[in-house]
Order: sequence, then structure tokens, then C-alpha cells
Amino acid sequence: MAERDEEEAERSDGFTVRDKRRFDSSGNERRDEVKPLASQETASPERPVSTESDSTNRSAPSSSAGLGDERTPALDFASFIWSLATQALWQLGADSPPEGMAVEKDRDAAKQTIEIISLLKTKTTGNLTTDEERLIEEVLHQLRMVFVRSAR
Repeated sequence: MAERDEEEAERSDGFTVRDKRRFDSSGNERRDEVKPLASQETASPERPVSTESDSTNRSAPSSSAGLGDERTPALDFASFIWSLATQALWQLGADSPPEGMAVEKDRDAAKQTIEIISLLKTKTTGNLTTDEERLIEEVLHQLRMVFVRSAR
């Protein structure tokens, strides 16, 4: 039926509209006309080549997609927030970075990192899971408390 509609549109308007999304409205992977991302030979900045099946984990692409590094864990929203929080703690001098890494105490940089997390909270309102919302609230609260204590 969709093919007939496309043919009619092509005859009447002179152009065809094709749905090239990888997943249908039910969230199932479409098998027609759409080539999987992994089969593309080159990556563009908008769509990097992925070696993993996105149908198993659409919300958390691997941070090593296309790089071949299987040791790197998948990057999701929670791990991104934790990495920013860890960076802020290092900048406040409340935690030590790993051996061999030097991070100078810098309250202004820590304040900016906390503001970035707050910005992410604002910009992702309505798009987070309940656990992600609780995580970002707790992380912001704890970082702000450490920031205030570091002023003393």
C-alpha cells in the first residue's frame, strides 16, 4: 500500500518521499530499503560508523564505535554525568586523580563544570528516565555542597 502511495505521489507531484529511518514507529528495525549503519564504508560527522547492533541498545551507543577498542565501556547519560562530576571533584581538590594524572585545584573551573551539569539537567528535562533525573539531582546537590565547603 505504501508503494502505491509513493507511485501516485511521484506521478502527481514529480517527486517521491521515502521513509529512510532505520526503525519503524513501533521501534522495530526496518529491513526494507534501509542499509544498516555498520554496512556503510565511510563515516560522516553526523553518522559515525558503528560496529554494534543498535537494535539492542539504541539509547547508549558505544563510546568506541568504529574505533575497535572493546575495552572501553559504553557511554550513556549516567556515565557522562559521573565523568563530569569526577572532574569537578578533582578541580575542587576533594578527590585525587589517577596516578600519573595531574589536575590543579581550580574553583572557577569546578564551578563551570557544575554549571555544565546544571545546563544538561535543564536541557534534558522531560527526556530522562526517573533514575537519570535522580542521579543528576543528587550529583548536583553533592557537588554544590563540596563547592561551598571548599570555600572555607
